[in-house]
Amino acid sequence: MVLEAIKEAISTGMQAVRFETDCKTIPDALSLNNIPQNEFGDLISQRKSLLLNKPDFVVSYVRRQANRVVLVDSLDYFSFIFKQY
Repeated sequence: MVLEAIKEAISTGMQAVRFETDCKTIPDALSLNNIPQNEFGDLISQRKSLLLNKPDFVVSYVRRQANRVVLVDSLDYFSFIFKQY
């Protein structure tokens, strides 16, 4: 999805765009000088080549909290149920 977002931002002339992903591997791999010689490396190379001409575009990792909220709600619910008995 990051590749499509980068392409769309370039084609519409956007500037200073921050792309967020919950996959830490992508921003980490984009910062590497040596890209792996495998399918993953090919995907990273595509993204990196698009970003070379756009230094104001940033791909960053953002930890998603949605799963944590579900877990807390579940724990609260079960805590309530067990207190009833």
